[in-house]
Amino acid sequence: MLHRCLFPDNFTFTFLINSCARLSALEQGEQLHCFAFKTGLISDLFLQNSLIHMYAKCDKIESVCKVFQGMSLDDKNVVSWNSIIDAFVKAGDVDSARRLFNEMPERNVVSWNSIIAGCAKESLFDEAFRLFLRLQLSGLVPDETTLMTIISVISNLGLLCLGKQIHGYVIRNEFSLDAGFGAALIDMYSKCGTIHSALKVFQDTQNKNNVGHWTSMIVGYAVNGFAEASLRLFSQMQACGVKPNYVTFVGVLNACSHGGLVEQGIRLFNLMKTYNIEPGIQHYGCLVDLLGRSNLVREAKMLIDYMPMEPGAVIWSTLLAACRKHGDIEIGEIAAQKLVELAPDYGGGYILLSNLYANSCKWMEFGRMRRMMGERGVEKVAGLSWIEVDGEIHEFLVGDKFHPRSMEIHRLLDAIQCKLRWEKAWGISEGRLLRTIEFPSIIDAIALDPVEKSFFAGSRDGKIYITALSVENTSSSSFGMHTTGALSEHSKAVSCLALNMDGNLLVSELVDGTIRVLDTKTLQIVCMLKHSKGPVNNVLLIRRSFFQNPQTAVNRQASRRHRSSFITTTSQQSSSAASEMQMERLRLDSKISLEMAHQWMKMYEDYRFCVDELVDGDQNKWM
Repeated sequence: MLHRCLFPDNFTFTFLINSCARLSALEQGEQLHCFAFKTGLISDLFLQNSLIHMYAKCDKIESVCKVFQGMSLDDKNVVSWNSIIDAFVKAGDVDSARRLFNEMPERNVVSWNSIIAGCAKESLFDEAFRLFLRLQLSGLVPDETTLMTIISVISNLGLLCLGKQIHGYVIRNEFSLDAGFGAALIDMYSKCGTIHSALKVFQDTQNKNNVGHWTSMIVGYAVNGFAEASLRLFSQMQACGVKPNYVTFVGVLNACSHGGLVEQGIRLFNLMKTYNIEPGIQHYGCLVDLLGRSNLVREAKMLIDYMPMEPGAVIWSTLLAACRKHGDIEIGEIAAQKLVELAPDYGGGYILLSNLYANSCKWMEFGRMRRMMGERGVEKVAGLSWIEVDGEIHEFLVGDKFHPRSMEIHRLLDAIQCKLRWEKAWGISEGRLLRTIEFPSIIDAIALDPVEKSFFAGSRDGKIYITALSVENTSSSSFGMHTTGALSEHSKAVSCLALNMDGNLLVSELVDGTIRVLDTKTLQIVCMLKHSKGPVNNVLLIRRSFFQNPQTAVNRQASRRHRSSFITTTSQQSSSAASEMQMERLRLDSKISLEMAHQWMKMYEDYRFCVDELVDGDQNKWM
């Protein structure tokens, strides 16, 4: 055009600069900017808006500001304002975008969409929702982009009631679920925990070839703990000829991680090559999480070492959490060091490592990590939550004293905690309340001494309180009336207790699944058992004489003979009254054990051999 001596006009420059924006060709765009300035066409409104858009696409926020500031107030239209707001949003400067948004003389739906999307991008979900409410009050009608963004906001806030209202708005205005709305609504219902509603939306969609709908449903099953359902749906997706994408594999790998399905997870990870999908950092993160949850910490570390990309803070944090769960200090220290290098201001790494030291009783290292946090000014991020009541969103921050009903909330919490610290002791034979005992902490487990003169109470602060049931008002200056002392050998909350006839105390810790056997006379740990599949919620003790090897019929017969011999011996060696009392207690113990054994068989079919002996044989002898 120039070779033919044809002079470009403002439309020519506008088209060329828009092309540079699409190609992110910054150098050519700057040359066109200079050329337009020299030819005197720079004052054209469309040309200036194109320049703002081009510089924004190329992440040149300073150039965006210069062009915008060079325009007179009368020359700026709503497109100019929208372009610079969008530029600040993409640069992550939401505060500047909000300031410009408030200064706008006129707004359209695009203006609102830009600022709402900006707040959502920076995880300011409550602010994004307030802006959406202001949009409705302004008289403007939200479009598809607005609704898609606000559905995402509601998903992250967990506002199910408002999500249903948006769903109703979509239906009333006849928006098609086969477009992006279907996937967005499935995601919203899944994150709000109503997986049945998500499945209903998925089934109502007409276009079964939309990979987005399949992916949202697969991810929804995964995040709600339905690992098997997620994998079944993935198989159905393949059978229907729909090719999975990058996000689909993130979903199924996440499902395997939550379900502890190591072999399936590795197989699916390798399957990505079949669909020409290169594994990304998220896929490796899911696989590291899967191996870590399954107590394959060293394998997870090897996977990180052989990753084709540099692992980020999330990967190392995942590995560190696995080390804390399974007590691997060596790899945990490596992961913590990497995490501190990548995110020195992130308090989670320090907290995880210090907790790992505490679980291993390495108190010097624990103190060193806490001091390091103080010296570096690192603080743990406060917990934040939202709740929807009568259509109004209430936000709560840990330690916040400025909520308008803060005093009322704390009074109610104190009352609840106070009630949880009280235990009542009843005399069955007397049919009356013996006493009410207040403990320093919430009690979750109780075990009665065989001689029925005291009981042990396991609390959430890790202590096991020893409490007297005798008539005397025994007390401890440290723990209060009727409480004679406490075993403080535990760093985690005690979830269940059981006493055997030898006087040993069996303790299960709530978090790491460790069972500790203590001698209540010497207060020493006799042995420790460790479960690899999470916390233990119940402990059943069975006398050795009643419970031999349950895996052979021979031992079962021997056990029955031993039981009969024990009954006969008890009858011969005791007086009739004492014998009858002993027999009655024996029958009661057996009945309780049988009931618990049957319950275990229903809950844990894989461990059925553990209770076969107890429930097999002549049960009438015990009833």
